[in-house]
Amino acid sequence: MDLSVRAMAGFGVFFAAIAGIVLFIFLNPAPVAVEEGEGNGIELGETGIEVIELSVADCADCVSFDLFLEQLSDLNKEFEHRVIEFDSIEGKEFVDDYNIVGVPTIIVLNAEGRLFENWSEVGSVEDDNALVFRAKIPVYWDLSKEKFVGLVDVTQIIDSSCVECLNPLQGAELQLLLQNIKVGGAKEIESGSSEGKELLKKYHLDFVPAVIFSSGLRDYDLFEQFSPLGSVESDGSFVVREKMPPYKDLDSNSVKGLLGLAMIESSSCWACADSKDLLEFLTSRLGLRFAEVQVFDVNSQAAAFAVEEYSVRYAPAAIISGDLFEYAGMEETFPQIGRVFVDGSYVFDDPLLLGAGYYYDFNSGQIVEVSSQAN
Repeated sequence: MDLSVRAMAGFGVFFAAIAGIVLFIFLNPAPVAVEEGEGNGIELGETGIEVIELSVADCADCVSFDLFLEQLSDLNKEFEHRVIEFDSIEGKEFVDDYNIVGVPTIIVLNAEGRLFENWSEVGSVEDDNALVFRAKIPVYWDLSKEKFVGLVDVTQIIDSSCVECLNPLQGAELQLLLQNIKVGGAKEIESGSSEGKELLKKYHLDFVPAVIFSSGLRDYDLFEQFSPLGSVESDGSFVVREKMPPYKDLDSNSVKGLLGLAMIESSSCWACADSKDLLEFLTSRLGLRFAEVQVFDVNSQAAAFAVEEYSVRYAPAAIISGDLFEYAGMEETFPQIGRVFVDGSYVFDDPLLLGAGYYYDFNSGQIVEVSSQAN
């Protein structure tokens, strides 16, 4: 599941979009009708622009408007910035006057004579031409629910004796998720503890490590992009059910997804693709993880055995042993990029996996140049 592009709707990209909107708004304000004799109106920067930031006390994780303010400063627009606690007397007046439902937020005052239609992408233009930021970006305080929205607690159920097991939070998918949410608290619970056993039973989990996110995860728009990784439980928690090998299967009490890797390369060919290139492809592109890695030269006895036993054609080549199909998507992907043998070995020796370049051809015993059109 490729989530890397879609999840870029996170904080950084969102506020980059806001910056773009600010640039457009203040450099290209939409014209309004001018009564005869009124002249051309007053330019921004001369109207006493005031940016009111309604803040929440003691919320270090709340959304920040620093980028917005920096953008205004970069445009050389004169403005006054005031921070007001939302629950102060003055703050409550702004909340009531502009029907604020979530804080922190910003209100831009004194932009008379101009309409800012593009502001609708992130907020509203009020009858008095005030600009109110209304996009709900976690973390914020929901005034109706009287609670913070978007703080996520993360619980891992682990078996510390499984040294081979992967920490799922270090996997690409969950790393991407963590980069786009605010974690309020994180803890690890041993699977053999009473609390761990209770959680395993409650959520019907038969493997560890297991990851459970609190209900706050669903406050994020990007949740739908990650929802195929698990299930939403009756208590609102999101339980990751995609097994990320190596992991420990609790029914068999064995580690699944352990792989061994033997690679063959032409160590004397400086221009050729080598074992490092192949390992990068297998780990970064395919997401495979290896407990043992060995590298052999094309002139070694191991290479001669591989050619005879597995009909290896080009180097670098990879021969993998273990639970390859425990890895998500490999059962569907592997037939397109490799070959399987009766002894359970998986062979990758297609040069097009790494792209056009120089490879060792076992058939001719020579270095050959392989183009992107090779079969």
